[in-house]
Amino acid sequence: NCYVTAVDIPDGNVDRDAGVVGSGQNFLRIENCYSDYLVVRAVSGLGNRVINSYYSADPPWPWTDSENGECYFGTAVSVEELKGKAGDLGNAYKDGGYLNFGFPVLCREAAGGFANGNGTAAEPYLIESAADLDLLAQQKDTDGVYYKLTCDLNLDDAERTNAVGTEENPFMGYFDGGGHRITNYKVVSSGGAAYGLFAYVSGGGRIYNLGIENVIVELENNTFREVSFGGLAGCLQGDAGIFDCYAKNISFDCRALAEGKKIGSAGGLVGCADGDGVEVRNCYARNINYESQSIPVENLGDVLGLGKKMMSLDYCYAENKIGRTAPEIDVRQCFQKSADEFGR
Repeated sequence: NCYVTAVDIPDGNVDRDAGVVGSGQNFLRIENCYSDYLVVRAVSGLGNRVINSYYSADPPWPWTDSENGECYFGTAVSVEELKGKAGDLGNAYKDGGYLNFGFPVLCREAAGGFANGNGTAAEPYLIESAADLDLLAQQKDTDGVYYKLTCDLNLDDAERTNAVGTEENPFMGYFDGGGHRITNYKVVSSGGAAYGLFAYVSGGGRIYNLGIENVIVELENNTFREVSFGGLAGCLQGDAGIFDCYAKNISFDCRALAEGKKIGSAGGLVGCADGDGVEVRNCYARNINYESQSIPVENLGDVLGLGKKMMSLDYCYAENKIGRTAPEIDVRQCFQKSADEFGR
């Protein structure tokens, strides 16, 4: 009941190599195991002790010829066949889905991941605790995956250094807040150029039906790049969207800013929109705490810091200012207390 994936052993560097066991000189059995590389290289007389185990790489010499003193044992299958082997591998395994890039996972491993759901629209992964939110932040492949918040989450003033979605692996799934809220956390810089509960959302990623409350956004300048901060999302790119969300009681803390430095953009809900297909719709922001004349932020808004590139900003309101948008962006039915240089 063991598996190994993504093995990389350069050719010629070792005499005996495989994914699970490099050299099997003597053993009782290797059973219900798999690797997307090889299972085991063993002495020929032990072949009947390699039971119900699978691999998907082409064995080098001495191949699988049992007439040789040693050879590779296991059942050869294609990568796609291997991904469907959870049932054949036995009760210790389950379908890995997005948890393991399609390969089978151990049931105990899956239990340490999302306890419920399979990442589909019909059965989204359920976010039921702060630990589940941390697990979501660890996911690198979220393209087309569905997640749903099942309860209000109080994060107990924790610093969110582990944002969901990084510059290298942006969040590209669907996050349904379920009408719940995430409260009491602090957005701090942790590398990259965008910061928020979700740092980067791209590739058609969606966040909807969610509220955030009682958030501190700690603005810290990056001298090398233009940075953006948002209570919910730092940067929206590539057809990303935020729908039916709100931000309440968001405070900007600028004590970490160096004198004379400026932040590119900061917003109570979203820091920056920078994608031709980006949408923000049916959102509002209340009690966003800043003093625009004293905080060195070039683009500052309650809902959106800067709409650099986006498709539309629709049906939103703010007690102070919606945010700043480029003139060509379609802004429809948005209301704010005052119209000034920061927005329309």
